[in-house]
Amino acid sequence: MKLFQISPEELFEEALAHYNISEKRRGYMLDHSQRMKSFHRKTWAHGVRVGILGGQIARHADAADPRGIFWAGVFHDIGKVLIGDLALLEKNRQFTDQDMERMEDHVLL
Repeated sequence: MKLFQISPEELFEEALAHYNISEKRRGYMLDHSQRMKSFHRKTWAHGVRVGILGGQIARHADAADPRGIFWAGVFHDIGKVLIGDLALLEKNRQFTDQDMERMEDHVLL
C-alpha cells in the first residue's frame, strides 16, 4: 500500500496539494503539524496516515468535507504533545495502569 511505501513527509505534501489548502489556513496547519512532528515524529506520521485514509474514505462515501476529515486525522492525537513524556510514547511493552491513565489524558485537550 502506498501509505507505507513513501515517507509521511511526501504523503503530507501530496495531501496538501490535493486538498488545495488556502495560504492562510495552510500556514496555521503547517505550524501545528510541525510542532507535533518536532515533538514525536511517529505520532505525527501516524496522524498523516490516518488523515489520508480518512480523507479517502470520506471521498468514497461522498462526505461533504473530505479535507476536514483529513485534518481531523492528522491532529487526532495532538493531545499527546501535552503528555510530554517521550519515554511513555516510545514504550513498546504493555502499559501499566498508571501508563494508561496518563495516555488517556491526551484526549482531554
